[in-house]
Amino acid sequence: KWTSQMWPMIWLKYSEKEQWLIVQFDNVVRYCKWRVEWNQTIRHIKQQLVQFFWMKGIPQSWIIKFANYGFNKSHSIVYSIISCRLAWLKVHYPLEFYKCILDYGSSTDGVTINDYIAEMKSRNYKIVNPSVNHPNKEFDIEENALRYPLSRVFKDEGSNTIDYIIKERENGIFIDFYDFILRMNKYGINEKSYLKLINSGALDELCSSRETMRASLDSAIQYATLLTNEDGTINETFKDSIEKQIEEREDNPLDNLEKEYEILKCMLSSNPLSHMQDILNKKNVTPIVSAKQNINGE
Repeated sequence: KWTSQMWPMIWLKYSEKEQWLIVQFDNVVRYCKWRVEWNQTIRHIKQQLVQFFWMKGIPQSWIIKFANYGFNKSHSIVYSIISCRLAWLKVHYPLEFYKCILDYGSSTDGVTINDYIAEMKSRNYKIVNPSVNHPNKEFDIEENALRYPLSRVFKDEGSNTIDYIIKERENGIFIDFYDFILRMNKYGINEKSYLKLINSGALDELCSSRETMRASLDSAIQYATLLTNEDGTINETFKDSIEKQIEEREDNPLDNLEKEYEILKCMLSSNPLSHMQDILNKKNVTPIVSAKQNINGE
């Protein structure tokens, strides 16, 4: 960011000829990456560059010495500075740090989102399930936790569904499961998308259990179809006369976690091993993330 703001001001201080020479120097560097042999044009540009630096009081010997080691040394220094800054951010602004890592970081060196989530939990920071009442396209900071982006529930289907949810949310919070299905019916969202929202935990605050929502989904869609006019508006006249058929069922925690993992590629609401925590503690089992750190000498 600093470079993008300051570079135009620095650039304008050079004359047009100096700007041209700097551009040519950049071209030489790029050219030399894939071609070793220098032609006449390159040698001509090199002579002009030497003359340019000589005019600035920089002897040719300095340029040659710098070319022998400057690139590697400068990069190592820059990477060291970046590492120190990131370490400082991780200590003093941990949620902002993890938000950027999870939003923009790639899975390199075997590090996945599950590793970062495990690390966050070990530092007593939470990452909570997506929510239709808090629709977001990136990780959001909420109090002492990160909100998983709702957009990743539909990452294989484009952004239309999340855009529809954000648009409808502007008209007020979703009160319950039936209210959500009724208000979203006009956008033509299919049953598969509704199931993704249920399984990801994005509708948890609208109903007592996910299994209840799965069992009641067909009835909720029929309810919404009956009350939705052709122009997409809701028929308020008959709204209270049509009964909401809710089939109450208890959740199977392990089944919920399995379906949640299929959608999010991670488990946020709980952990299968949490139901066996006493046994694990007695056997002194080491978590995989901790084992990796021990192997790496961390």
